[in-house]
Amino acid sequence: MDVVVDRSGQRGLAPVVAPAAHLPRRCSDSRISELPTMAKAAELRWPEIYVLVLIGIINARTEGCNRLVKSVRRTVCGFRNRKNPAHRM
Repeated sequence: MDVVVDRSGQRGLAPVVAPAAHLPRRCSDSRISELPTMAKAAELRWPEIYVLVLIGIINARTEGCNRLVKSVRRTVCGFRNRKNPAHRM
């Protein structure tokens, strides 16, 4: 069991629940070739996925900031380097 903190700041123990047993089987029976890989990744990352669903904290804000920083860097590189404006990260 892992110690987790929920949105209200309450600490508690979170049991690591196994993923649905039918997910890998259904994904392997599918005609989509990427689904077995996705099912294997979900099985490997299940404790993290479970805690994410339990607490509801995601990294979308950080990813959005990273996207903005990359966008600004690309714009600045194109603006400052007039000889080669196609130079990007």
